[in-house]
Amino acid sequence: MPVDYNVIHWGSLVKYCPETPSGLKWKISHKNGMPSGRMAGSISNPHRSGQWSLKHLGRLYLVHRIIYILHNGKIDPSLMIDHIDGNPLNNRIDNLRLVTASVNAQNQRLKKSNVSGVPGVYPSGAKGYITWHVSINVKGHKQIKKQFSSKIYGEESAKILAIDYAIHARRQLNARGIANFSERHILGNTLNSSQEQNQKAATLDALFEN
Repeated sequence: MPVDYNVIHWGSLVKYCPETPSGLKWKISHKNGMPSGRMAGSISNPHRSGQWSLKHLGRLYLVHRIIYILHNGKIDPSLMIDHIDGNPLNNRIDNLRLVTASVNAQNQRLKKSNVSGVPGVYPSGAKGYITWHVSINVKGHKQIKKQFSSKIYGEESAKILAIDYAIHARRQLNARGIANFSERHILGNTLNSSQEQNQKAATLDALFEN
């Protein structure tokens, strides 16, 4: 059963402080003689991209959930806090958003095996006969699939079309209220500017509808 953070009055214990690595400072002193004003929290599993947590009354609590509550009030224990930039140690409030577990899973970092730089875009086939695939899954919605063959478009153009299609498709899903992809998950490791996206929008709209 999820831990209910709402039963603790966090505002009397800690305060938000983006200048500290964890994002929190203690407002109280402790029995061991440590004064108030110290950074609150430590990193769990620091060698495995852990997260900041703090101990209160013998129990560990995630710092990013506390920070979100300090700014937004009580939250549903079944919901999760997503780190928008994918860095679990960045607890700045503008990097946190409240999401469902499925949306949080969508915003995971790219797998090392991903060669396109964009989630859900991958190749198949041998050199000279490569097809670039787009596969986008949204819970409760029909899977989006599209293929771009190097035989038709050329190898590099097929890859670019697949990447642009995936980016545009996710933006369309967000605009229609079907999904809630973060900007990092939409763009992946690409550097497409908004101007470039606008120029391609008309063509991609037609592809997306077919």
